[in-house]
Amino acid sequence: MRATAKQRSSIQLLLAVVIVSITVIIACSSPKKITASDVRPECPQDSIAIYVENPEERGTFLILSSLTLAGDHAKVPEYNDCQRFIMGSGNTYGPLVAIWAAEHLDSLQDSLQQLQENMNNSQMALAAAEIHNYDAAYAPLHIQHDFSCLYVWTELIGSQNPASNWRARIVPVGPNEPNCAKPVPFDSLGGWELQVQVDSNAHLSGNDVPPVARWDWDSVHAQQSIGIKCGRDWCNVGAPDFVASFKRALTLPWLEVRNTSVPSITPNERQRVVEVKGWYDDQRLAVIGSSGHPEPTTVLGTAYPHPALQRLNQGSIFDEWTPSAMVNVEAEYNGKLHLNRGLNEVYLCGGNKAHCHVPETTSTCSPENQDPAHPWWAMIIAGTDTTYHCVMRRDHGIPNIPGTVRWRWSENDEKIWVRCTTGCCTVS
Repeated sequence: MRATAKQRSSIQLLLAVVIVSITVIIACSSPKKITASDVRPECPQDSIAIYVENPEERGTFLILSSLTLAGDHAKVPEYNDCQRFIMGSGNTYGPLVAIWAAEHLDSLQDSLQQLQENMNNSQMALAAAEIHNYDAAYAPLHIQHDFSCLYVWTELIGSQNPASNWRARIVPVGPNEPNCAKPVPFDSLGGWELQVQVDSNAHLSGNDVPPVARWDWDSVHAQQSIGIKCGRDWCNVGAPDFVASFKRALTLPWLEVRNTSVPSITPNERQRVVEVKGWYDDQRLAVIGSSGHPEPTTVLGTAYPHPALQRLNQGSIFDEWTPSAMVNVEAEYNGKLHLNRGLNEVYLCGGNKAHCHVPETTSTCSPENQDPAHPWWAMIIAGTDTTYHCVMRRDHGIPNIPGTVRWRWSENDEKIWVRCTTGCCTVS
């Protein structure tokens, strides 16, 4: 199914945006022209390839390979999310929609306060995320086809409790990559206002909330919602009267990383990976139906990162099997990751089969699922069953990538992203 874009000619497209100093982000892109037959929707993974209509030549498209608001974080899966939305009664998939967190998300509240004070205007707002919908509009969140900007705002000048007053607005901007990074007065924005519910984490610090964006699920109304960091807290954003997913509060039997360079897990780290959204990720798991296409099930899978994952920055730590994640599956599920009902432990190891003690009977990995020159592996322990899986690791060269785990949308099976050192690992 994977198609290769055929280059017919090169077009230089300069996306130059002048932005105030608090959001110094300038993005350039050099799109390539392709025909409609080359276009296949694909969730952004660890690269950007967004097909947009070419206004200068009907029937052709351009490829955007960078995003202004997300900056260098655009190609790092841990910061962003993408999936097909579940529709109607919950048994079919709808549009494929991606969300990218703003590169300045971790300092958004400070930037917003500085902006409001410098401009003496308490209405000034900043975009927290950029959205791209590859398919038809999604009515509950007012996400139109093509690009949208998600703005968040709270009055910070003289405010005693800004965390309780966050508001959000989604603004459709069309097929061209927008200037979401431009500050705008909240009361002058078009689009639609969405409801915000704040998960307060009074016992944790702002550093305990990862600067990421996630799709979430309102199980009461069977609708998608948005989760995103807002200041020191986590904001749930959805349609009016939506019901945010409940926060996890379970105790998981984590093992310590055996490498002597890694300190023991702290109580704070144990707590945040199950209580603060963004570290963990929920998803209703899919199976391939009789039509050959994925269909959502009612089985909920929750992927949790190892509490110390944020600190595992040396490749040598993964010279042996290292605990990296757990996946809790709430019912029986027959998928390609061989996840059983209950807790499934995920370990990572970097090296060849002999080095990682992977059974020789394990299938050979395809080049798209593993780098033959630098192979990585996953071991999933599900009760009494142990299975081995191909891992593709890609380095981003960015320090302090959030130590998160999330589901990766795929048209033909479930996969997960796991942060591994300064890169991301795809467990297939």
